Amino acid sequence: MKLRNLVIAIASAAVLSSSMVATQAATVTPIPAGASVSNGYGIVVNPTAKKQLDIWEDFQCPYCHAFEGTSGSYIASQEKAKTLKVVYHPLSFLGDESVALAQASGCAADAKKYPEFHAAAFANQAASENSGKWNAKSIIALGASIGLTSPSFAACVNSKKYAKWVTAVENSAVAAKVNSTPTVLFNGKEIDRNTAYSSLAAFTAIIEGKTAPVSSATTPKALDASKYITVTGEYGKAPTLSPAQGTPPSELALKDLVVGTGKTVLPTSTLTVHYELVAWSDNKIIDSSYQRGQEATFPLSGVIQGWQIGLVGAKEGGRRLLIIPPALGYGSQASGPLKANETLIFVVDIYKVS
Repeated sequence: MKLRNLVIAIASAAVLSSSMVATQAATVTPIPAGASVSNGYGIVVNPTAKKQLDIWEDFQCPYCHAFEGTSGSYIASQEKAKTLKVVYHPLSFLGDESVALAQASGCAADAKKYPEFHAAAFANQAASENSGKWNAKSIIALGASIGLTSPSFAACVNSKKYAKWVTAVENSAVAAKVNSTPTVLFNGKEIDRNTAYSSLAAFTAIIEGKTAPVSSATTPKALDASKYITVTGEYGKAPTLSPAQGTPPSELALKDLVVGTGKTVLPTSTLTVHYELVAWSDNKIIDSSYQRGQEATFPLSGVIQGWQIGLVGAKEGGRRLLIIPPALGYGSQASGPLKANETLIFVVDIYKVS
């Protein structure tokens, strides 16, 4: 995945390849502990709970990573309270490393640690697909970080014990007409992809049977970004930024440098923008659509949380400065010039809101 796609790649959920359609065997063995043939070979947590959540994800899918970052902790709390039956369907269409992680998740299920492995794999997702990060050795080390230290886990990973099971899960997704990741169903019905996938408030409202919140057009409360950085230059042209001053803020900071007069950005909006990304640590330009000479178009729900939160309330024709802490950006992920735990500085010109 190219670095520029770190910002906008999650704009489109990954699509399952038609080549993965295959005839499903009547019975696949072995299957991991907790896997249920009647639930599409998914790993079932809390099988007796009345409410059911089905989650199809690929461990390398960046959009899945975004969903987990938004709602993963809430789902874990519901699992712990035993109020929600969760069926995990680990898909593997993004390549060999997806296959290896999915197979290992079955090994973790045997040790009754599937949710922990699931969370750890997404928390440590590589910055790009098939980067070389995941192999048997590194996956066994990931398992050890959550207490999977027994020789049986390592043996299971090394032997690829659950290769046929992973294929069965993939085939069941095709049969269920699941063609993108993540796909999340609550009691058999897909939740609203445009809102609940990226909004914790909307997601919890669905699970708890409450009225979904109305999308807000209000600029969020945040620190004043102009206290840290000075930006010069006209709307629509590449900006010039002063070196960042002081300690980077641990919270989101923003400033409208040009107030637009057009349509207002909502959490559900699709945007066309120009942007420039500068690293706080060394004031170097990491990515710039101005330099490429091409605007970026994407749904706001498909990008990093700092944008999902920080661009709401801006308007067409506006320029907004964002300072995004690692927790709302890429966290510990690193790729090329982008360092781990980097504070991100964006200048965003909003051309179109739809």
